[in-house]
Amino acid sequence: MALLDARNRIMSALDRELAEVRSLKNMSDVTVPTESAQDFIEHAPLPNNVLPVGREIFTASELKPAEMTLDPSLERATIEELNAALAAAFTQMSAQ
Repeated sequence: MALLDARNRIMSALDRELAEVRSLKNMSDVTVPTESAQDFIEHAPLPNNVLPVGREIFTASELKPAEMTLDPSLERATIEELNAALAAAFTQMSAQ
């Protein structure tokens, strides 16, 4: 009897899970026409703390920051020299 009850509980849980998966699948099958979605996005009211942003902000014409070049003397420095330079820099920063 206990085995039959356990089986029924498991089958009921599986049935509920399958029904939820089917429901999610049915909801995902609904498509919104692109034009009406775009129209909605353009005319939807924005909250007070949101500013509209246009595509022109994301153009690729902005200048990229120049890459920093490494000082040739630092490029050839040993670990001890780099550690000494770092220690001097931290000492100078803490003095300010």
